[in-house]
Amino acid sequence: MDSQSRAFEAPAETDLSGTATPLRCPRVMTAQPLVPWTPARLLGALLMTLLSAPAQLLQPAFNRRRA
Repeated sequence: MDSQSRAFEAPAETDLSGTATPLRCPRVMTAQPLVPWTPARLLGALLMTLLSAPAQLLQPAFNRRRA
């Protein structure tokens, strides 16, 4: 078995209380304000969905078969 796939497994002799600690992110995370859903935002999101959905549906399908 690949050693990379076993990197996140807990050792069998330890209890699970110490293994559930999340790792710290090295990047500084800035707080972002919550933006409330106003009627104008809801209407804008709906219009953007209606405009972008046909463009995404009309994209050509990639043929993954090799010749």
